[in-house]
Amino acid sequence: MTRLKKSILFLFIGLLSQTIFGQKSDKVKMSSPQSSPWEFGSKFGLHFINNFSLEYGYGVLNTEGYSSFEIGSEFQLRQQLLIAPKVTYTLYPHFWDMLDMCFGIDAIAFNDFNKIEPIIRPKIGVHVSALLELSYGYNWAPLKQTNFNISQHEISLVFRMLMWKAIE
Repeated sequence: MTRLKKSILFLFIGLLSQTIFGQKSDKVKMSSPQSSPWEFGSKFGLHFINNFSLEYGYGVLNTEGYSSFEIGSEFQLRQQLLIAPKVTYTLYPHFWDMLDMCFGIDAIAFNDFNKIEPIIRPKIGVHVSALLELSYGYNWAPLKQTNFNISQHEISLVFRMLMWKAIE
């Protein structure tokens, strides 16, 4: 493993351990006359079918409109380390009490520090209060040329930890 790959792996482990074992305040209050439905937090995910990858990121969740905007990365370690920064937007329409549908889209840039492959991933799935999500995604490569062996089909399990409200 090269020095750069080791550094990135240690950086990821450090961020992950800070989120899991770090001190968390109960709620952060900001002065405002009205409360906001926005909650910030982090997320962890597992992606699998042909490729197994880990996901880590931060985002904001609107608890009234049930939508989220997140920035994160997927990490795949096969013959080579692939790091995929991504931006995610997900809608959580409220149909039932606990278990609901979710619809979203990911914009991902898989790279191995030599080549970059953009991927668009529309997804559909089910969630429990937008905190636990199981979804199916279809990886679409707009450039039609794949540098990496990325599966077109993706199943993901994502867990979100809401850490604090933006405004109370």
